[in-house]
Amino acid sequence: HGEAAAGWGEHLDPGLSALGRTQAEGAARRLAEAGARAAGSSPMRRCIETAQPFERLAGAAAAILPAVGEIREPPGTADRHAWLSGAMTGAWSDLPTYEGWRRAVLAAVEALPDETAV
Repeated sequence: HGEAAAGWGEHLDPGLSALGRTQAEGAARRLAEAGARAAGSSPMRRCIETAQPFERLAGAAAAILPAVGEIREPPGTADRHAWLSGAMTGAWSDLPTYEGWRRAVLAAVEALPDETAV
C-alpha cells in the first residue's frame, strides 16, 4: 500500500497520505504496463485506497480479500504498536502461532487468477 496518513500506533485503520495517493497512482500505471488485469485488496482503508487508481485504469473493482489483511496481535496485548514493531523486525519462526495466518495469506494469493495484483 501507499504511505498511510498515520502510523501503527496512531490510528487503527488510516487512509493514505497525499504522498500515498501519489504512490498509488504511480503503482497503478506500472501494474497496468506490466500486464495486471485485476486487483485484490486487504480490507484495510489504506489498501483499498491504494487499489482505487488501478481500478479506474483497469475498469474493474478490486476484490476485497480478508485473508490478506493485517496480522493480528495476540489476545490481551496491551500495546499493539510495540508488539507489531517487534513482530516486523523478527522472523516468522519467532511467531509460530501465526503460521496458520501466513498459510491463509499465501493460499488466498495463490488462488487468484494470473495477472492479478494484490
